[in-house]
Amino acid sequence: SAASIQAAAGGQARIYVGSVPYDVNEAMIEQVFAVFGPIKSVTMRPDPETGTHKGYGFVEFATPEAANQAIQTMNGFELGGRPLRV
Repeated sequence: SAASIQAAAGGQARIYVGSVPYDVNEAMIEQVFAVFGPIKSVTMRPDPETGTHKGYGFVEFATPEAANQAIQTMNGFELGGRPLRV
């Protein structure tokens, strides 16, 4: 989204990743997004009732440039049969 790109351009290196299939884990997200640059962390929000993530999380890159490139490239990218929202 424009807001996400603006945030990344302003020096923010942490991006939102939504519509993540429930069978996709943090390691898989990191693998897919690592092509854009070094990743500091991947955080998926867990659902306390089910133990799985809630379908969204955050990827923090080492640089805002990597985050910006990931936003522009990965929004709508199909992963596990669902288009990601970045």
